[in-house]
Amino acid sequence: MVISGAGNCLAETLTIEKTLIIPKFVIADNVELGGISDLISFSDKTFYIITDRGPNGKIQTPEGKFRNLLSPEFKPRIYKIFWNDYYEKFLLADVEFIKGVNGLCTGKPNSVKVKKILNAEGTKAITPDVDGVDPEGLVLKSNGEFIITEEYGPSIIYNDTGKRYTPLNQHRDNRGFEAVALSADEKYLWTMLQSPIREEDKTIPFIIFNMQTGKIDRRINYKLEQDTVDGKICCMRRYDMLDNVLVLEQSDTTPAKLFLFNTKNEKKELFASLENILPEMANDIAEGATETTGLKLEGMDFLPDGRIVIVNDNDFDEDKNNCLWILNVD
Repeated sequence: MVISGAGNCLAETLTIEKTLIIPKFVIADNVELGGISDLISFSDKTFYIITDRGPNGKIQTPEGKFRNLLSPEFKPRIYKIFWNDYYEKFLLADVEFIKGVNGLCTGKPNSVKVKKILNAEGTKAITPDVDGVDPEGLVLKSNGEFIITEEYGPSIIYNDTGKRYTPLNQHRDNRGFEAVALSADEKYLWTMLQSPIREEDKTIPFIIFNMQTGKIDRRINYKLEQDTVDGKICCMRRYDMLDNVLVLEQSDTTPAKLFLFNTKNEKKELFASLENILPEMANDIAEGATETTGLKLEGMDFLPDGRIVIVNDNDFDEDKNNCLWILNVD
């Protein structure tokens, strides 16, 4: 592949090979599958997906506007899905819940440090749950263990044991660990916050987390594009054996783009813009949609042959699809 600097016309071109809609299976009481935050691919037909904390919104109260959980008892979970050619749709193959200290994790806030979140009616604050999580990133080790990053802590969770690490104390509310990748030797976890710690900044902490010691080995400042307003990191994956990661950025004002970032020399290069395929992606999410910014593209992985898979988060909105796009890199 030809890799070029940001703004160079030699950057890669992406095309949509196929769009697969993930059905809205009923997965809990009155909750349909949605809120997908990340995925892991095994082939172009078999994937793991992870949900976030569950249906939520914002509600106006006499004290102001607050986020509220519409199903406070919802338990985030990991699903294995596979494409069935006969039925021409995805089917559910397996489910795994997220383990905590006292049992299975819920989507409730996990400490009083999280800004107050209300119940569905907006009448009272939800009591923090030590096992509360808002999952955003998912990787799978070669031994079959899932590692999850979540926003509340922001935390890193080893799902086999439920052990949780919170290596970074500073972050904006609802902007915790978003993107995650695993080093080739599986000794290090690379993770980033969704947004800068201060809204006016253009740099985001990139954490090199030592999986053996449970501590940060190195902290890097990842620079967002300067022309973005409220730029966000969506997801990332290890690109090669040379410590490069592929990072997806998006904002409410600029088209989503993929960047190569080297974790050793901290060099960032444009890989591809999604601008040419965003209108089709927007229409896949909601028929007739024309807005191509802020699409909540939240998960990404590579297929064994180098094609890229991206999934969006529909926020459990019944009027929007969760889509899985398989992209060719031309």
